[in-house]
Amino acid sequence: MTVAIRPVDPAADAAVLHAWVTQDRALFWGMGDCDVERVREVYTYIDEQEHLAAYLFVVDDTPVGLLQTYDPEVDEIGRFYDRLPGDVGIHLLLSDDPARRGRTDDIIATGLAFVASLPGCARLVFEPDARNTASLAMMERIGAVRGPLVDLRTSISQKPAQFYFLPVTSLADAPAVE
Repeated sequence: MTVAIRPVDPAADAAVLHAWVTQDRALFWGMGDCDVERVREVYTYIDEQEHLAAYLFVVDDTPVGLLQTYDPEVDEIGRFYDRLPGDVGIHLLLSDDPARRGRTDDIIATGLAFVASLPGCARLVFEPDARNTASLAMMERIGAVRGPLVDLRTSISQKPAQFYFLPVTSLADAPAVE
């Protein structure tokens, strides 16, 4: 099994992203009402921004998840916690594709290592919806440190967000995800 990460191609990947972000299990992604064209537009916008990036997790040539990064110094989410130099914000969405089953640990580890290797990255920042118990449990399992619980209200999201922080230096000691 090979886990790879590649940049999202908004035109080519819109259909697969649409299939993921509109599922009931992706409620917290906030795109449930989007059509394929709107998903393409969103990821085209992300692709055009210097402070945002979107990547696909690929297992043996099958897309199995989405990894998005943002710079909290630029992104409005950064107003909701005490930023530190080297912070990189992360959003994760894993599909329920059979190619992912039994590989979640490797996929998450690959994603965390990828983000940690970005120039200047010192700390990974997560802000899952506080009602998303699966995401909160994953944060605890990877050893992320719980931060503030905030009423996050941005131009694209409103949610009770539970911040978590994972210093790059602690990644070697991170326990398994599942």
